[in-house]
Amino acid sequence: MIDTLAIAQSLEDAGLEKRPAEAIAKAIRNGQEETVTQDFFRGEIGELRAETGELRGETGELRGEIGELRAEIGSVRAEVGEAIGSVRAEIGELRGEMGEAIGSVRAEMGEFRGEMRAEISEFRAEMRAEISEFR
Repeated sequence: MIDTLAIAQSLEDAGLEKRPAEAIAKAIRNGQEETVTQDFFRGEIGELRAETGELRGETGELRGEIGELRAEIGSVRAEVGEAIGSVRAEIGELRGEMGEAIGSVRAEMGEFRGEMRAEISEFRAEMRAEISEFR
């Protein structure tokens, strides 16, 4: 920090009047403050540039990681697609097998119904014959 009072006093001692001496001292102080401020901002700008460089590097790394994740997602999607296709094929096969089994059971039931109807008809005929004998 500059001692403006001492500067003004030195200028007065050198023969300058008080007002111009104070004005010169004040101008010197303002000039120093401006220089300090400029140096401060230059330092801050340098730090910001360094941080920006670091952030750009990190952004590049993150983009790389995102690319890797996208590739992994694509691979997982392909695997899931294959698994779904396989499951659908198995379901299709099972449906076919179940359709065959159901058809076979229906055929057996049809045969059984026919046999049962024949037996019932035969039983009725026998019962009618026995009833007619008792009459």
